[in-house]
Amino acid sequence: MKKLMAALALSTTMLSTVALAANQSELTNSYPGAGQVLAGPPPGIGLEFDQANKLVGLELQTDRGEALPINFAPSDELKLRFEFPLPERLEAGTYAVQWTVENEVGEQKEGVIWFMVSQ
Repeated sequence: MKKLMAALALSTTMLSTVALAANQSELTNSYPGAGQVLAGPPPGIGLEFDQANKLVGLELQTDRGEALPINFAPSDELKLRFEFPLPERLEAGTYAVQWTVENEVGEQKEGVIWFMVSQ
């Protein structure tokens, strides 16, 4: 029984350590919002997280996979919120914002937000 309890305690500690090692930051808000249908093109892209991160990757794509230019440079600063203006007016269509953040110890997390411009 003592061996079982010791093994259980060790495995619990190991699982806790693995959970702490992963970037646990969550996207809490975005503009445009995920799945949002906009009447016109957005003026920019905004991402907000529950923990401070560096934004190390950001790409805007059409639903055909074509990358569109945005004024993005990887962040050296840990922040909760990131905003980027769009250099050109988006046409009607569906778009994906692909982002990658990195926490203070270098662990990365990726995500995608889809939105649509109707006019």
